[in-house]
Amino acid sequence: MDRYMVVEVSRNIDEKKTEITMAIFEQVVAVIKQEIGDSSQLNSTVHASTEEINNKLKAVQNSKDISIDKLIPLGTIFQTTDAYGFLFDGVVSSGGTTTRIVAASILIRVRNRLIFAYVYGSEAESSLKWVQTTAEEWTREILAANSSK
Repeated sequence: MDRYMVVEVSRNIDEKKTEITMAIFEQVVAVIKQEIGDSSQLNSTVHASTEEINNKLKAVQNSKDISIDKLIPLGTIFQTTDAYGFLFDGVVSSGGTTTRIVAASILIRVRNRLIFAYVYGSEAESSLKWVQTTAEEWTREILAANSSK
């Protein structure tokens, strides 16, 4: 597995046109912090997300199942009024191949909308540094590009 980045918006939140105020964002971050403090909760959340991704892939094409397991939170890497990012490592399996990964999960409040960004790399120490640096820089760039002028 190489390094890559993904950004997505929750359809459930987006379709409801939910406005994510600073107060709501703070509450979301508090819940996420609680979940990453309890790795069983984090693994449950990721398992549900993995199932959703697998179902979407199967709808588009015949694809191999993807599973993400054994997530271990590595801690918060940054927190601002409009962004929160944390690191974790885990195991990704697909088509009989298993790979250890290190990743950053980022919540970003942009124009009162919530977006999710992910940065993935292999387990090597250089990837850990790359994931952390890339997550921080990418978040700054997203916020700067979408700031009110």
